[in-house]
Amino acid sequence: MSDWLRALDRRMSTIRLSLLWVAASVVPVAAGAQATDLAAIVAQFYPASLDADVAAIAAGRADVRHQCWVVLKAGPDGGPVLVVAAYTNSQSGAVRVLARDAAGFRVADEASGAAIAGSSCRAEAIDVDRDGMPEAVVRFDNGAGTSDWVYAWRDGALADLSPLTAEGVPIPVFNSDLVDLDGDGVLELRSHPPQPRPSDPTRPSPSAAVAVTVFRLSGGSYVPVP
Repeated sequence: MSDWLRALDRRMSTIRLSLLWVAASVVPVAAGAQATDLAAIVAQFYPASLDADVAAIAAGRADVRHQCWVVLKAGPDGGPVLVVAAYTNSQSGAVRVLARDAAGFRVADEASGAAIAGSSCRAEAIDVDRDGMPEAVVRFDNGAGTSDWVYAWRDGALADLSPLTAEGVPIPVFNSDLVDLDGDGVLELRSHPPQPRPSDPTRPSPSAAVAVTVFRLSGGSYVPVP
């Protein structure tokens, strides 16, 4: 190999090492920055109806406010464009869909007709029907476990997949988990009622079995399995 080729090879090696060092030095801050910004954005849409009860609940203390959220869809830039956000004032709760367009985030829809309550909340995205679009599972703490709701984004509106009363009002499932029991790819919803507490806390709880209710997704909502 001639001297000038050796020199060129050494120069290219130096350039490659420099590029590797630069790549290793780039810190992926976008995800953290987005999470921080999203928390602030979600807070901007805290329902005024929940704030109206704060004075009665905790003498005006601001720490009764709680929120959680889950991203259902991201845009081409990787940023969230569809967010399900849940809120509580430590007693009453609300669920909203926040959608992002060219002007920013707005309330695209919200849950209605159901009595949502809980002291705090957490949310996760789970594709319950394996259609490629995740649903939002929102769990509100109730002191004896969680009251759980399942929401989907369907045709530009929030769809409540939770079980319905005879009057068609959505109701939560308690202490639930989602599992494919029949192997068809669609997740069933199992409700685990809280174990009754013994009258004497110094004695162990009875080992009586607690009934587990199974719900199957059918016709746009979860229905109990006979």
